[in-house]
Amino acid sequence: MTDTNFELAKSHFLKGLDFFNKEMFIEAESAFRKSLLMIPNRESTLTNLSTTLLKLKKYSESEEISKHILNINNSKYEAWFNLGYALQELKQYDQALNSYDKAISLKPEYPEAWSNHGNVLQELKRYEQALASYDKAISLKLDFAEAWSNRGNVLKELKQYDQALASYDKAI
Repeated sequence: MTDTNFELAKSHFLKGLDFFNKEMFIEAESAFRKSLLMIPNRESTLTNLSTTLLKLKKYSESEEISKHILNINNSKYEAWFNLGYALQELKQYDQALNSYDKAISLKPEYPEAWSNHGNVLQELKRYEQALASYDKAISLKLDFAEAWSNRGNVLKELKQYDQALASYDKAI
């Protein structure tokens, strides 16, 4: 690879990040794909493309990219998280749970992974385990509104209405 190709790939990558941060996901996808034409297996570009595809609800494509990343480096917690998210959206809950477990094993202090782990457990009607996952997410990020709200939903399923209301109050 020439210095020119590297600089061009880097330029497309940075444009992709800029578009992503502006929530211009179609443009971000295009920029990341252009970067990958020059440096095909760059993990950071692949990871950002996978995340962008999730935002675009292209779950099967994100799943494929995440698996590709993991074939290169299976210790990328972001790839395990993205794979879990894609599989969750594709309603492949057992596989999603395994992916979140792997992300958490690689980065135990990852509140979003714990929360999504809880979401999958909730889908599987494993409410007590889901509650434990939400509690862990909240312990890592006290102002995690989504985890507080999901915690309330689980407590409602468990008919613990007062505790559910208290969790919803903390979500606000």
